[in-house]
Amino acid sequence: MKLVQYITLVIAALVAFSSPSFAGSGKSEIRTLHATSDGMIVVNLHNHDNMPACNVADNGFAFDGSTAGGKNRYALLLAAATAKKLVGITGTGLCYGHSGREEILYLSVEF
Repeated sequence: MKLVQYITLVIAALVAFSSPSFAGSGKSEIRTLHATSDGMIVVNLHNHDNMPACNVADNGFAFDGSTAGGKNRYALLLAAATAKKLVGITGTGLCYGHSGREEILYLSVEF
């Protein structure tokens, strides 16, 4: 019986710490949008709440723009920037590669 309780506790802890509740988020118009030579896309908003410690850049989020999902995100961000619409971003709680910016878990645009 103690083994079942232990396994349940471990699973609950893993779920809790992988949750985006420990991640950063932001919602505003896009302040800047950058594409680097290695395929990284960086988007800066006017705010970034609950930044993880690894996020050393200003209100920035980043992702790999060379993947199919990354290209979709980039297209959505470009449309939002062009239309000056609000973007909501939730991060993973981890920083993307060497960017010093939180990786994007998901994003939304208010049209």
